[in-house]
Amino acid sequence: MGKRGQKHTKKAATGGPPSDPLDILGSLIRPIAPNKRHELNQLVDKLFELASNFGHDAVTPKQLWEEHLKIRALGLRATRDIAQSELVIAIPRKVIMSVDTARQSEMGRLIEKDAMLQTMNNVTLALHLLLEKTSPASFWEPYINTLPPSYHTVLYYTEEEFNALKGSPAYLDALKQYKFVARQYAYFYKKFQSTMLKDYFTFDEYRWAVSTVMTRQNQIPSGEDPQKVVNALVPFWDMANHENGTISTDFDTEGDVVKCMAFRNFKSGEPFRIFYGERNNHDLLVHNGFVFPDNRFNSLQIRLGISKNDPLAQDKYDMLSRLVISPQGQFVIGKDADQPFDQLLLAFLRVMCLQSQDEIDLWSHEDKIRDLLNPEADPDLDNKVFQYMKTRCDLLLKSYPTSLEEDEKALQNVDLPATLKSCVILRQGVEATLDGEESPMATTMPTGSPGTASDVG
Repeated sequence: MGKRGQKHTKKAATGGPPSDPLDILGSLIRPIAPNKRHELNQLVDKLFELASNFGHDAVTPKQLWEEHLKIRALGLRATRDIAQSELVIAIPRKVIMSVDTARQSEMGRLIEKDAMLQTMNNVTLALHLLLEKTSPASFWEPYINTLPPSYHTVLYYTEEEFNALKGSPAYLDALKQYKFVARQYAYFYKKFQSTMLKDYFTFDEYRWAVSTVMTRQNQIPSGEDPQKVVNALVPFWDMANHENGTISTDFDTEGDVVKCMAFRNFKSGEPFRIFYGERNNHDLLVHNGFVFPDNRFNSLQIRLGISKNDPLAQDKYDMLSRLVISPQGQFVIGKDADQPFDQLLLAFLRVMCLQSQDEIDLWSHEDKIRDLLNPEADPDLDNKVFQYMKTRCDLLLKSYPTSLEEDEKALQNVDLPATLKSCVILRQGVEATLDGEESPMATTMPTGSPGTASDVG
């Protein structure tokens, strides 16, 4: 850290330097414009030169890169036909930035003394990335210069964009994410005030580093302890965008290399994509900054809780505890109209809708309580459950500022910013789940008396 500070001070002392910390930091950073693809490819060449001496038996990343892929402005594209299961990307550990490399760097002493960095790998990796970005002689400079200068994550949202999420379950989570990262920044800002880091540790730079980690990180076995995994940034692999498919990336412990295979056939000129995992659009937006319109894993997250004013609340808490279900929290409504509720939500709703001590006693019995997790339990009880959920979904729908039709019209606007478009697509998906033609709630529900519940959050 001392060397970084000396170099930084020297730069700031020449030629009428900027005095604002952001300007000083800007003089150390040379971002690459998205349209300068030849410069990006030159950076690729630089990093592969570093990787070429690591002695892998496998095909080198450089050869794979030249044979299969080229950088696009927002991802990768195939330069020839690629067959399913064919090895496409192989990245050796020595060019991967990880929590291991953070511990081995000058940052290691800080990690040893800081409880947050010891327990939160993602924060450690983000801070490691930021320190390397501002180091004039960083090993990872070629990789860092290929990263976007900003992101579409909620950490960059304006008030208008947050307002576009109102009514959505993602609204509260997006605000929490922003607040959580702001608190992290305040914590480290105070800690760095007596160090040379204070001059360039800005919130704009910290949210950039956190957004990079949020949208690009993977986990690999630790080089220090193979029984543990560490958060890592894998150059070039992390440029691949998402598509519905199957996980096709693994870590080869013998070769000490990340390997990515094609999960399907790709034609020459087609974008090369990977599958990020089974995530609904709510999670993708809050943690990755985008939504996927045809997401087959999409679902509606809903916050529910047993009301403290329910006279049977304690009995219900006890029953849920035996079923290992929280008395309040976030649950999922799926897209399957035949079975929209998973067993945890179904059991929670059944317990919530119990209305007498006799019902509590009946379903609390050791031979009976596990039946609450089954797809079918008691018809009368399930009628109450479905009626309650129909009412609850109607109320949710009314909390949205727009209708499904209005959102469909908004998406026809070609000038709609990407962040607002993501918010509208997310809203549209929720509205379709609540009230669309294929909604699991579209079925006529039998009448019944709902139990006493409260909305959490």
